[in-house]
Amino acid sequence: MNYNSAMTLQYDWDDVLWKLEGEAWISYKVKDEKSIHGKLRCTQIATNGLPKITASNGFSVEKISKDSLQVKFKDAPFATTFIAASKVYSGIHKKGIISLGISHKGYSVSACKDNQLVVWDFNQGELKCTLTGHVGDVYKCKFFPSGVVVLSGGADMQLKIWCALTGTCPVTLVGHTMAVTDFDFIGRGKNVLSVSKDGLAKLWCCASSSCIADLVKLGSTINCCQVFTAPASLPLGQPESEPSDQEVDTKDKIVLLGCEDGSVHCIAIFSRKTLFSFSCKSPVNTLAFITDSHFVVGCQNGEILLYNVDNPNVPVQSWYESNSAVLCVVRHGDGGHLSSHADGSVVFRHVRHPDKRVVLTGPNCDPVYQLCAEQQFVYTCSRDALIRRYTVERVIHTLLNDQQ
Repeated sequence: MNYNSAMTLQYDWDDVLWKLEGEAWISYKVKDEKSIHGKLRCTQIATNGLPKITASNGFSVEKISKDSLQVKFKDAPFATTFIAASKVYSGIHKKGIISLGISHKGYSVSACKDNQLVVWDFNQGELKCTLTGHVGDVYKCKFFPSGVVVLSGGADMQLKIWCALTGTCPVTLVGHTMAVTDFDFIGRGKNVLSVSKDGLAKLWCCASSSCIADLVKLGSTINCCQVFTAPASLPLGQPESEPSDQEVDTKDKIVLLGCEDGSVHCIAIFSRKTLFSFSCKSPVNTLAFITDSHFVVGCQNGEILLYNVDNPNVPVQSWYESNSAVLCVVRHGDGGHLSSHADGSVVFRHVRHPDKRVVLTGPNCDPVYQLCAEQQFVYTCSRDALIRRYTVERVIHTLLNDQQ
């Protein structure tokens, strides 16, 4: 089934509609058709502090709370719920933020376009330390599962392991011949898997700072990867030779690789066997497992495709709201995912509730490069040099359990 319509609301609606006579524009668009525009207008502030809002041109406000607004268009198959940011972090960076990592220990790590990589406290919004050592842009930064160690990679072809508390870098992983585009951890992170513009997927031992193996060499830039525990139904095979004793926790792991030529590959890490490959119509920018057996692929042409790992030849479902590139997808709950786009939109969808759509607002058409979900919050980073935090759990839970 395909879903190809979208509703868009003025980015600062949560400010203007809370003022008497305040107005915000809203639009509904089916892909490749002309947009339909309307106006939302605050006519009264109720005693509970919430505005009473009228809508024009076929739009109607269904529900409203202090941080969310649900709107329906008469010809749309479903309503859209908009959520405003609960907190905005400014001053951490001066230029567009291209990567973000969140730790359960209360720390954040982020990288921006002027090659600044920093660790900061997301509760206080205070800078803790600057991680200096990369030459050129840092494309990815994440916390190890421990929450106090950072891994980063970028244009200088290196991966660096940092102590988030001191800013020191005791380990550098060298071996790629072009920029590192993405990486992921295996288990607790004794092993790391990285991908690069050189077409290689490499398996590393962090303790010895050495490359254990090249899992695959592809003829295209590998843009993204995700390591996941394989479902029991997937035959993983056996390695042709005895694996290194440096290899830890790989026996039941697979990795998905998304490439610039539009191809997607699934590799059994322990056996090094390619389990399946297929091609999309456009470069693959991002991918993520959203259930134990289903994954989504986000493409440069704006398409998001849902696949079953047991039968990946044909997508189960697709979302194709616009031609704006999909930049990041992350799992949210079982069967849900959030996607960020080059037009500034961030959208939640759920495979078992196709009539439910949630949009996180704030960026004014600035690309949202990355998303992080940590506990009850979702964090985003954007070209406008702001990091936004959203409290989404209550709204999404209520929406998914609403039987109306």
